[in-house]
Amino acid sequence: MEGEPAPPTPGAPAPFPADCWLHVRLFYRAELVREATALAAEGCSLSPRAATAAAERLLGPPPRVAQVRFPEPPASAHVLRRLLPHLERGVLLWVAPEGVFAKRLCQGRVYWRGPLAPHRAQPNKLERERTCQLLDTRRFLAELRAHLQDGRPEPEYQIRLCFGEEYPGPPDQPEDRLIMAHTPVLEGQEQCDPECSALRGGERESRAWEDEERRKRKPEAGRLGQWAF
Repeated sequence: MEGEPAPPTPGAPAPFPADCWLHVRLFYRAELVREATALAAEGCSLSPRAATAAAERLLGPPPRVAQVRFPEPPASAHVLRRLLPHLERGVLLWVAPEGVFAKRLCQGRVYWRGPLAPHRAQPNKLERERTCQLLDTRRFLAELRAHLQDGRPEPEYQIRLCFGEEYPGPPDQPEDRLIMAHTPVLEGQEQCDPECSALRGGERESRAWEDEERRKRKPEAGRLGQWAF
């Protein structure tokens, strides 16, 4: 599409080191149902099925595009099972030198929250077939340096995708939705750039806190297979 940011190409220079990863955690309600990593520059496809032709044209054929597939829900999850067919073409998520991008291909609506979200307390929708920048690399690194050197607030680096439901909702609504993907921007190995590595400890602490909060909010019935939503 004319005017869209260029998708990543192999070997393109980027501020992010090559051994950093996109880390995707997929939730049905409060339950973690899938966790996957992908090379940041290669991108990933989040959908109930394998990569579509559109995904291959944009990011390259498998296995270059990591497949993060939505698992089959239990028979009792009626609403969730009705939602999945509307998400078949999924969402593409990738990193280019300019930052992190997403493109919604599916029919079902997808909402997001992240560093570049125009609204903080209202839903931000991914428009279909339109590339959306979720994070700006230069802004992120500038805010990170200010945090490390001058004690400024830590930059936002978490991205949330919500499938089929408006997100975020009113303050009195639970945070969890039918299907959500949580994606910290950087999840590197030990030799990753020190500035990026500085956030990994905080991201792990945040993840542990979120997991504990979900455990507290789970109904007494417990597991997803017992929910009829």
